[in-house]
Amino acid sequence: MHLRYLLPALAIAGAHAEKATDLATADAYHMQYNFGPPPVITPQTDINTPLENQFDYARPWLDPNVANDVAGSTTRPLQLGVQIGSHGDSERALLRLRGSNGYLIGNAYRQHLGDYKDGSGARVNAGYTRDGEALVAGIVPNGVQEYRLGVVRDSINNDKQPGDQMDALRTRRIIVNGMARLGAQDQSNTLNLSARNIHLDRRADNYSLRRAGPQRVNMKVDRNLYDLSADYRLQYGDQRSHIGLTYGHDNHNAERYLNTPQGLLRNAYRFPDVHSDRWHLYYDHYWDITPQHQLSGGLSYDHLTADPRAKNRGASIGGQTIPAPNQLWQRYYGQGLNRKAKTDGVGAALAYEFRPNEQHTYRFAVDSLIRQPDNTERFHALPGQNGMGWIGNPHLDPERHNRISLAATWQGTGWREYGKVANGDLGGAWQIEAKADYDKVSNFITLDRARGQTGIRQDDGSVISRNVDATLIGAEIGAAKSLSTNLAARSKIRYQYGENDSDNRALYHVRPLTADIALDWRDYAPFGSYNLGVNLHYAHKNGRRDSNKASGLGLDYPTAGYTTVNLYGSLQTRDRFAITLGVNNLFNRRYFAYNEQPHTAAINPNPVAAPERSVWLGFNYKF
Repeated sequence: MHLRYLLPALAIAGAHAEKATDLATADAYHMQYNFGPPPVITPQTDINTPLENQFDYARPWLDPNVANDVAGSTTRPLQLGVQIGSHGDSERALLRLRGSNGYLIGNAYRQHLGDYKDGSGARVNAGYTRDGEALVAGIVPNGVQEYRLGVVRDSINNDKQPGDQMDALRTRRIIVNGMARLGAQDQSNTLNLSARNIHLDRRADNYSLRRAGPQRVNMKVDRNLYDLSADYRLQYGDQRSHIGLTYGHDNHNAERYLNTPQGLLRNAYRFPDVHSDRWHLYYDHYWDITPQHQLSGGLSYDHLTADPRAKNRGASIGGQTIPAPNQLWQRYYGQGLNRKAKTDGVGAALAYEFRPNEQHTYRFAVDSLIRQPDNTERFHALPGQNGMGWIGNPHLDPERHNRISLAATWQGTGWREYGKVANGDLGGAWQIEAKADYDKVSNFITLDRARGQTGIRQDDGSVISRNVDATLIGAEIGAAKSLSTNLAARSKIRYQYGENDSDNRALYHVRPLTADIALDWRDYAPFGSYNLGVNLHYAHKNGRRDSNKASGLGLDYPTAGYTTVNLYGSLQTRDRFAITLGVNNLFNRRYFAYNEQPHTAAINPNPVAAPERSVWLGFNYKF
């Protein structure tokens, strides 16, 4: 279940707890709806990952692909990949070199997604151009030392947003990451140190890529994040301990400008030069009571201090005075911010895992975690008329998530992995996975509209932030079975529920009930191997939604249920050359997908349909 924006991360059935660290962190929780750029592409990203289309659904799994046999082959250092489709293309090169005491990994890519037509033939003015590089160098002097340095550049240009009022003309990120490991490679007695810097430079406007509105507006965003972390891991007998400390500094400034005959004039802050410092201390402990029983737990303390240094800077344009951020916060919440904003809290997590045999795993977990408020939720300061303002709340309390989660995996004796049979046991080549969690959240941070609620001084429909009580539920069940040595099928049903308990209404941006079914054939041939597959995706209508600005945020729009079918296939020869091909939306359905992509940043979205039937073709070659 993909829960990046709203619901808590579900417990992962079958995963050994010792592979995780910082169990009591709330980093899996984010805003209900994210407004940032997509994740960067790194050398670890699958080279056959398709282009991200902002307005289509994200599949719950990666389709089988024998081209990955080429991608996973380490016999040759250089791999090239090209994908051409109805709406765009992508090119990528991946270099991997390893010596006895070092390694070098390089990655370069370019992507272009253009305008498209939806299932009814209506043209959607969307798309983006993206390019970047990454280089990672590592040294392993001996068995107890490793040092690594990586640099990533990612650039997204002309990111057209048909559902928003502005387009991101440029999003550039430079990431520098260093790591040192001192101790055993298996982390049994090891000190890990890391440092990272992320620099974000983003520019947007409402006229370069579209017909200009009554006012030409620019947005400039500059952000620098610095992270330092240290953790020590120790294995003793049947027990393992982790202790870690992380420090992060965030400098976030975003300004809005009016394009006038006199030039660009600042008329508001989106983020008024926010400087924040976060300290996070954690301790984890794992106890393998027996080979079948494992108990794990964690404690954490999180402290955040934030100082919006431009909070008292107003503006004046044409004799009109633009209020400073502090004046806006005073106007909407009855108090400004005359000191640094400080929030902290303690998190705790406890889990029990039972593995009676190799085929069965059960996991039960309870935790109480805090999520610190985001800059977007706290420090927005954009005045506007007719409900177009967006005023953050610097006095928000952290969220407190009190969650119970369950997970289980059942496998037959012939299960190896999807599409493969172990020991010729076809009848036992099956797997069932089930996950569910229930989360009661106090001080849940939600975006809303100013309607004179308790603690809100205005009634003008501007976007605000509030603490409320909420209930979050997530559940999914998946099953897979090999029908023959070549043919396999799988399915997954996912459900989410979100309720604003304080206001007795549905939370916005909650995925409707969805189901996916796939049928896959894989076989060998004289030239190598090939696979063919079909995936059916069903989404129920979103009957529970927040679509009325008079009573909620009004982010959701009504969507009907739909079913869409995708075809795909690939072939490879000698683990060196591969061809992939596919047809998405085979029956040319017009539908509106639940939006899981992060680079659709509309707070007042217009519905944007997914693409029409589209065809794509890809090539991979290893040198």
